Amino acid sequence: HVGALALQPERRERILRRNRQIISENLAILQDWVKKHDQIFSFIPPRAGAIAFLKYSLNINSTELSTKLREEKSVFIAPGDCFMMDHYLRIGLGSEKEYLMAALDLLDEILADIS
Repeated sequence: HVGALALQPERRERILRRNRQIISENLAILQDWVKKHDQIFSFIPPRAGAIAFLKYSLNINSTELSTKLREEKSVFIAPGDCFMMDHYLRIGLGSEKEYLMAALDLLDEILADIS
C-alpha cells in the first residue's frame, strides 16, 4: 500500500526531486573533498545514480582501509575489493549531507593516522 502511494504521480515526482537534490548536493561535497585530497584520491563523478568509486594511492588494501575506518571510526565505506577493484572505495551519496560530511571528516582522521 505504501509503495502504491509513493508511486502516485505527484508524490513520485516530489520524492524523485528530493532524492536528486540530496545526491547533487552530496556529489558537490564529495568533489570538493576529493579536490582537497587530490594527491591521494581521484574519481570520475557518476553521471547517474548515487554511488561513487574513489581511487586512492595509499599503500593499504581497500579491505584493510575500510575495516580500519569501520572499527576505529564507526564509518562504513565499501572496499573496492568487493568489486574486484582494490585501491578503490565505494561511497554512497544518498544520505543526509551532514552524515556524509561527518564520514569524510572521520576518513580524514584515518588518513592522518596512516600517513
